[in-house]
Amino acid sequence: MYPFLQLGPVAIPTKPFLYLLGIWWGLSVLEWFAARRGLPAARVHQTAVIAVAAGFITARLAFVAQNWASYAGQWLGLIWPLHEGYLPVAGWVGAAVALLFALRATQLSPAEVGDAAVPTLLSWVAIHSLADGLAGPGRGQASNWLFAQHPIQLYEMLWVGLVAWVWWRLHARQPFAGWGLAVATAGVAFGRLLLTPLRADLLLTAGGWSVAQMAYLAVMSAALIWLAVRSPSSPNEIPS
Repeated sequence: MYPFLQLGPVAIPTKPFLYLLGIWWGLSVLEWFAARRGLPAARVHQTAVIAVAAGFITARLAFVAQNWASYAGQWLGLIWPLHEGYLPVAGWVGAAVALLFALRATQLSPAEVGDAAVPTLLSWVAIHSLADGLAGPGRGQASNWLFAQHPIQLYEMLWVGLVAWVWWRLHARQPFAGWGLAVATAGVAFGRLLLTPLRADLLLTAGGWSVAQMAYLAVMSAALIWLAVRSPSSPNEIPS
């Protein structure tokens, strides 16, 4: 585990550093791929920046509210340190809400922007696995082959690479807007559904069901149902 990257006398927290690097990389790729797909790249980039900023702010405020007793009277603690103290679920919700409003304000098609965001989203999934592998806390189950424990994050990154390869081969022939995003989402969720049992830090319900697997199954099912509904029933039919 490498919770810190030592650069001379400076110790940089690994996870925040990788996440910030991933955000910069992802937004740059989004702008490039949006332009490649004929979308207004500057507006797409601006919309994504708004969503990311809203996600960070919401995640931070939700964490502070959840742990208000620790922050009451310590106002500097509301904004510092910034490398820890976030509620990811609240951040994703805040980012999604801000994204919907920003898309409406900029009159961008959510499906077309979603397709343009596939490389960015796949990059972020892979970077999250890398950060989890380097800095924890994710651990794999005991292994009886090359590694003492299953390198679950390595499996996840390899699977994302496979999904990215399949998507790249097919995206130019996608039948309707949003197809690429739905296929990539279903692919990643299916991989996580298969790989999650190899984790040693599973969160289980009272009945022994994996919470993460149920979530991935729901996401995969929603993506596949949406694809089935949107797909033309005949080769010559154009989806509405």
